[in-house]
Amino acid sequence: MANITSALTYESALKGLYGIGDLEVEEGMHPGVPTAWEVGETTSDSGSGEWLHIGPNGAVLPASETDDAIYVRYELWDSPPPLDASWERSWTGETQFTSGKITALSMPYDEIQHHEVFDLGRSDTTWALRVSRKLLQNDRESDFSAQCGSARRHVGGVR
Repeated sequence: MANITSALTYESALKGLYGIGDLEVEEGMHPGVPTAWEVGETTSDSGSGEWLHIGPNGAVLPASETDDAIYVRYELWDSPPPLDASWERSWTGETQFTSGKITALSMPYDEIQHHEVFDLGRSDTTWALRVSRKLLQNDRESDFSAQCGSARRHVGGVR
């Protein structure tokens, strides 16, 4: 049975979410290594569809997907987790994270922001990755902040 070994939920919604990136790569600590900001420019959507682009060191949401406030949750599992049918979209595949320290990247007012870091515990590793999303329609979603209210909001999870 698969178990969560570590998790992080951002307590507040993010506006202007660009995607998820490797913190050390984003901070320039690994020159020549592609950043999440290059994913949309240099890779195809890797079979993920129109709502997500995947590449080395990043998972990126196209601009049309980031208009609403987005709640983010990371989960690290000890084996592949079961699919949760309550998520309206899900993509499963692989990507590499150079440092293994990932962060949400946003640009709400033309200023790049890095958010709380989730440490995967290993560097230079190709990770099995699942990105899921759904629109919240109530405030009873147990894994996310009650502050999300009754508005429809995008929710993204990285597993």
